[in-house]
Amino acid sequence: MIECYTFVRYNKPVLTLTPFLQEGHDLLGEQVVMYASGMLNAQQKDQATFSLFSQIDFAVDRWIQDKRYVPRLLFSALAFMLSYLFFSLVVRDPLPMIDELLISSGLAIFVWVSLSRRDTRSILAQENRQRLKMIGGKRSEQIQENLFSIEEYLDTCAKTDVRELAGQLVEGTIPRWTNTLDGSERIHLRTLLDRYLAVYEKPTARWVQRLDRSRKKDLGTKLYIQGSEGSVDLSLLALRCALKQSEE
Repeated sequence: MIECYTFVRYNKPVLTLTPFLQEGHDLLGEQVVMYASGMLNAQQKDQATFSLFSQIDFAVDRWIQDKRYVPRLLFSALAFMLSYLFFSLVVRDPLPMIDELLISSGLAIFVWVSLSRRDTRSILAQENRQRLKMIGGKRSEQIQENLFSIEEYLDTCAKTDVRELAGQLVEGTIPRWTNTLDGSERIHLRTLLDRYLAVYEKPTARWVQRLDRSRKKDLGTKLYIQGSEGSVDLSLLALRCALKQSEE
């Protein structure tokens, strides 16, 4: 069973966390269950479905590229060698070695990218994509009321002044989260959130790493600016920090 989570957010599309973004996901599940704190309306269900399907596309693309990695590597290396030999032995004139290396490297990269795109459009990839989306479309939806504490926390952060929240994140004084989840579920959700940020919210993910390393006060201004511009999602960053703190 593939377990997914949907959280309703204040003035933003729903947040959908799934295991499809995790490395090594085997794509073998035969049923998808979507947990939410309450009933979703039609718009929220559509948003959750769109996010779920996007993550399925990501998972299938990565799976097929991992599966075809060795052949792609061999063909790219072959293209490099043939190109290098051609310009070295057949084209005898003024091309110095550096030009031959650059041309051959460019051709190898072109072959790599072309084969990657072909693999993602292959019949095998399309069959897996269609199968998983069909399963996702027929998912069961279950209410898990203890997830409401996460939605409540996201709403609290979203309504907090940006400068104030940025300062709290840097100082380690973020709003208190009323924890209603057991330890294993908190770790699981934090792991799913980390993968979501790494794929879809890269600037926010970089701030996770930065705050894990250091909480210097001068970082507050930088975080405030990026949070004000919308490049960093301070609510998700605060939630991730709260989940991490709850594990300690």
